[in-house]
Amino acid sequence: MKLIEMTGLPGSGKTTVYPHLMSSFSDIGFDIYDFKKFNQRYPSYLKSTFSTVYNYLPRAVRSRYSKYMYSKLNSDDNFINKFKIEFNYLVDFAKTINQHRLIPDEHKELSDKWLLETASIYQVARELLKDDSYLLLDEGFTHKVINLFVSLQESEINEEGLEQYLLLIPQIEILIFIKTDINVCLERIMKRKNKNQRHGTSKAEVLRFLNIADQVLKITLKSLIKENVNVITIDNSSENLSNINSNELMALIADNK
Repeated sequence: MKLIEMTGLPGSGKTTVYPHLMSSFSDIGFDIYDFKKFNQRYPSYLKSTFSTVYNYLPRAVRSRYSKYMYSKLNSDDNFINKFKIEFNYLVDFAKTINQHRLIPDEHKELSDKWLLETASIYQVARELLKDDSYLLLDEGFTHKVINLFVSLQESEINEEGLEQYLLLIPQIEILIFIKTDINVCLERIMKRKNKNQRHGTSKAEVLRFLNIADQVLKITLKSLIKENVNVITIDNSSENLSNINSNELMALIADNK
């Protein structure tokens, strides 16, 4: 299984872009999966009696069961433990980084939790998907740099820790960077009804958070390019990225090989 990840500033539009990328990758011949798509195959992977009749159940029942299994994937200790065996240095390093940060304990716990959730999904995909299949993560290991190295409580970026973290994460085949002007991101975030408290509540706080995140992402992209990761930059400042098509994506992949 090969890994494709997305990253970008909060408010860059990753959620909006995501389905268009899934569709475009599929159009150009990628055997690509996301959480929902491979989750539909997860019941058969469990080898349970129920899974044998999964495809014959009414759509509503399949949908409820898929949602249940989707939640299990995010917190399955079995897969998390398997991930820890191979990537124990990554998990321990991220936890150590968090322990020494000047952020609220609840934010530290969330950061640890989100990393392990991604680890669980990644491990399931490794065991379920074929070697030439792709998993697309909109907030994967790369994007976790926002959780681990950006906060309003910290004035300096732990650049050494950031670069070490990037050396420890699973290999990424393609990184999609959603490039969006900071002021556009700020405007989008301020329009949200439910704002993320970690990003700040006032316009000044959110702008400060975005500026720090922008610096962290620049360091991240530079480090990954140095490690020969295929980084594809897509501009989403105009909110017209829904127009991206398979031919444009093929050209971007070819240009960045």
